[in-house]
Amino acid sequence: MESKTYLEISDQYHALKRTLDCCDGAMERMRAFYASAEAERIVVIGCGSSYSLSCALANNARQMLGIPSMAIAGGDLMIHMENYSDVFAKRTLLVTLSRSGSTHEILYAAREIRAAFPAVRILSFVCTEGSNVAAASDAALEFPWAFDESVCQTRSVTNLFGASLYVFAALAGRTDAMESLRLLAKRGTDYQDGMKETLRTLAEIDWANAMVLCDGESFGVAEEAALAFNEIAYAPSNCKHVLDVRHGPVVLIDEKTVAIAKLTREGFSYEKSLIDDLLAKKATVLVLSDEELPAIEGVAAQFSFGARLHDSVSAMLVLPAAQLLSYEKARARGLDPDNPEGLDAWIALK
Repeated sequence: MESKTYLEISDQYHALKRTLDCCDGAMERMRAFYASAEAERIVVIGCGSSYSLSCALANNARQMLGIPSMAIAGGDLMIHMENYSDVFAKRTLLVTLSRSGSTHEILYAAREIRAAFPAVRILSFVCTEGSNVAAASDAALEFPWAFDESVCQTRSVTNLFGASLYVFAALAGRTDAMESLRLLAKRGTDYQDGMKETLRTLAEIDWANAMVLCDGESFGVAEEAALAFNEIAYAPSNCKHVLDVRHGPVVLIDEKTVAIAKLTREGFSYEKSLIDDLLAKKATVLVLSDEELPAIEGVAAQFSFGARLHDSVSAMLVLPAAQLLSYEKARARGLDPDNPEGLDAWIALK
């Protein structure tokens, strides 16, 4: 019997289609809310996985909507709110991302900011119904079908980021990004199913640490992919921009390293040179791309989505690869991927 984690990974794109349909149904309300907010700045907050997604969403909001946008870790904002008073002094749209809708840091920050800065408007994306975070918001979108029952987030991160990016793309009139998300929801299951056997084999290799390489506005999504190795497989990992690996992290790469690299057609010649460097250091390398790229000799595997995706969406291709490889590594090590030791699904501070 497969674990909850595996089933949730396998379901994430079916859930994403339903999530995007939900967003379409709420889009008139979202447009009216955004217009009424008259936002001069956007701040996105989250904790753990949701903070990584917040970094990616803030970058995309800045580029698409053309207004200053930033991400703040929920715990940092809760403890050091006075350091961010200037951020909320203007008409600010505060966006929260939360699987449970119960994370203490997010709830506390939202309530305190509302009390201190009445002009701030709050929009939340959550994977539960009737949550405390949603109740503390001016508007919320809820996707209970995307909720992960296992401790580690997989399906929920794909849906939280996909939904929030979809809404901001719609607000900005970026139909290209919206269409890419729709295409990902339609073809994503085939894309990840095509990797499963290979990733199961790669999990049997004696690697001990992981690196995820990616570029672009949605770099935070790759940071979440790296976190999956920590949480699910108990494997040390980090995430870097592709060419930044040479600026320090390359010294850590050896035969015990597995690297997932999301490459692009535009930067292929430079990126391939970096991959060759990793191979020379005996790393196991998995290459991903949206469009099919020339084959790279020596890599363990190379997969393409088979179609051009908007840059903000293509980074999401690293998620199933990291999730499935982490899951298979956990199984190979005799670990429980559904309930990592010492990790809680959400945090209630005392």
